[in-house]
Amino acid sequence: MGSPIREVMYSPLEKANKKWNICVSFPHLKDAYWLAVDYGISEEAKDLGAAMHLVEAGGYTNLSKQISQIEDCASNGAQAVVIGAISLDGLNQTVKRLHDKNIPVIDLVNGISSKQVAAKSLVSFETMGYRAGEYIAKLHAKGSPETEVAWFPGPPGAGWVEAGNKGFNEAIKDSALKIIRDKTAFHYDRLNLTEAADNLASGENSIYLAQHPANSLYYMGSALVFRAAFAMIADRADGVANGNHEERVHKGTKIALDDASKANWHMHALLYGLINLLMDDVLGQPAEDQQQVRINVLDAPPPEKVGIPAFIDMG
Repeated sequence: MGSPIREVMYSPLEKANKKWNICVSFPHLKDAYWLAVDYGISEEAKDLGAAMHLVEAGGYTNLSKQISQIEDCASNGAQAVVIGAISLDGLNQTVKRLHDKNIPVIDLVNGISSKQVAAKSLVSFETMGYRAGEYIAKLHAKGSPETEVAWFPGPPGAGWVEAGNKGFNEAIKDSALKIIRDKTAFHYDRLNLTEAADNLASGENSIYLAQHPANSLYYMGSALVFRAAFAMIADRADGVANGNHEERVHKGTKIALDDASKANWHMHALLYGLINLLMDDVLGQPAEDQQQVRINVLDAPPPEKVGIPAFIDMG
């Protein structure tokens, strides 16, 4: 999306013409995505015979640390810098300083808005966001009942987040979907939920299943957000992180489902009680004393069973 797409043939080098000193800067190494990128770039540097020095800033909130690390790389003789940028615009002055020193910058994965980058190795997060939105927009075409979406695009200021957000909103604009949350402040960087909640407007920091039934609400965004959130639910229940990440995600998901089921059962009991009281008032005596005709509903789920909303990953 955006720029026109054209196919070109690319033949990778077998070996570098000399042992280039390359600095690689990542936002963090906390998840499988960036660990995979680290593996690929490390193996390619090894195959080419290039020297690679990797630095990681520790999270998307650490722009100043990423800038400092990149400048240290340049001071230590880096001949090129590969950047997985924390911010779309926040590294532009750093890129300019490197450009002025004839140190080429390669924009990797996330996106940098500077026109002075030497090359880009990117994926289209705009297309990913668009395809995710397009999928549910087809399920909820304009004119059908309104359906709500809680949208978790990622950390504020990151280029990939802005691109994904643009594509998603474009895809759903003519559908029956209504976005009930579109803040970018919530992300998986250490999951500082207190800070994330502080960044939300009043009334946006909680989404209640009781107000948004499971069949009328989607959670959309980065899978890493959701997995980290479920892992943290497990950690809070135990008071400490027990087990590996996969085990904690599984446990947190079960806790969320169990809690949703309990909430649904209590709501069912409350509504049933209210209806009974109203019937007693209308009849002037207990409704249970009246002759009743009970109708069985086939395949009706028990009140203590409820699904949590669908989680859809934009890429």
